[in-house]
Amino acid sequence: MNTRDARAPLNAPMPDVQGSHDSRRLAIQRVGVKGVRYPLTWRSADGGTQPAVGQFALYVHLPEDQKGTHMSRFIALLEDVARADAAPLDVAGVRALHARMLGLLEAQRGRFEMGFTMFVRKTAPVSGVQSLLDYEVSVVVDGDAEAPDVTLTVLTPVKSLCPCSKSISDYGAHNQRSHITMSVRTHEPLSPEALIRIAEER
Repeated sequence: MNTRDARAPLNAPMPDVQGSHDSRRLAIQRVGVKGVRYPLTWRSADGGTQPAVGQFALYVHLPEDQKGTHMSRFIALLEDVARADAAPLDVAGVRALHARMLGLLEAQRGRFEMGFTMFVRKTAPVSGVQSLLDYEVSVVVDGDAEAPDVTLTVLTPVKSLCPCSKSISDYGAHNQRSHITMSVRTHEPLSPEALIRIAEER
C-alpha cells in the first residue's frame, strides 16, 4: 500500500475541530487562558496615564453543543491592549474589553481578570518630600455583555500606631505598617483612587 496516497492532499483545508458539534452535552463554565503578562497603559482618576505590566486571565463559557473555542483570539485581544496607540485603560475600559472578548469568541458569557501595580505620588506630611507609593489593583468583569458584575480590588499600604508600644510608653510610641484590601462589586464605574482614599482615611 502506498502510504502517501492514503494521506490527505497537502492543500486540503484543515478541519475546524473546535467549531464542530459536540454530542456529549457537557457545557464548560470557563475555558481560556490565565497567567498571561502583557504591557498596558492605565488612566488615573486625574486624567494622567502610566505604563504597567498586567497579568491577565480570560475565559468564556462553552455551550454543551460546542467542542472548543478560538484560543488565539484571547491573545489577539491583548495585542490590541499593548499597541502603542491603544487607548489607556480604566475600569470602564476593562468592562469594554470584556464585551469585545465575548464578541470575538462568539460567547454569551465570560470572565476577564486583570491585575497590575499602580503608583501614586504621595507627599510626606512634615518634610513635604514627594515619592511614589505602590498599590496592587485588580479588576474582574464576569457575566454577559449587557450587565456583567465588575469587581474592583485594591491593596492599600497604611500605617497605624502600635497598641503595645503605646500602652507602655509615655511618648515615642512607634508606627507599624499594615495593608488594607478592599473589594467592591458594582455596575457603575469606580476608580482605584476612590478605594485608596477610603482606606487611608480610616
